[in-house]
Amino acid sequence: MNGTERSGRERILQEAAQLFVSQGYNGISMREIGDASGMTKAALYYHFKDKQDLLREIIKTTLANTKERFEKTALGSDTIREQISSLINEIFLQRPEERGILHLIFVEAPHLDESLRKEITCIYHDQFLSVIENLLQAGIERGEIKLVEPRLGARLLLGMMYPFIHPRHTETQAERQKAVDLMVSIFFDGVRS
Repeated sequence: MNGTERSGRERILQEAAQLFVSQGYNGISMREIGDASGMTKAALYYHFKDKQDLLREIIKTTLANTKERFEKTALGSDTIREQISSLINEIFLQRPEERGILHLIFVEAPHLDESLRKEITCIYHDQFLSVIENLLQAGIERGEIKLVEPRLGARLLLGMMYPFIHPRHTETQAERQKAVDLMVSIFFDGVRS
């Protein structure tokens, strides 16, 4: 792929991601994506088979980038608690469009055709949820946290984060840190005084 093709493909991905986040997957047509990215319909279909293929690529790319950042973050922390705190911070520090893709997965997945929904669910688990599960499993094995089913623990943690993943949710650095600290405290210590 030459530089022009690459930049065209990246431009399509970027514009489509912003449109999907702001208007929903079903609220956008390929023509609108073409207009926003300055590409002809033929150019869109040169790069992507259809709108589902485009959504799949956006999700795969976003989650792969997120996983890579998570893994780097985890390496820089000693305890599981620090790693989980860093991971939550990493999510909150993402650009609104990136957080929006995570939100889009939760909102749009039920409305996609079954085969794409299953594929996205697998990608989501492999590139995102499994990272948290692996951290929790490591914490159990190291005796840092009590025995908990890692998949359930990861889902509960994500449930606490969900309201903050919305792309329109903005907060100051201080508000974000306060939310991260509270989530980590509740997750590891509970709320009982």
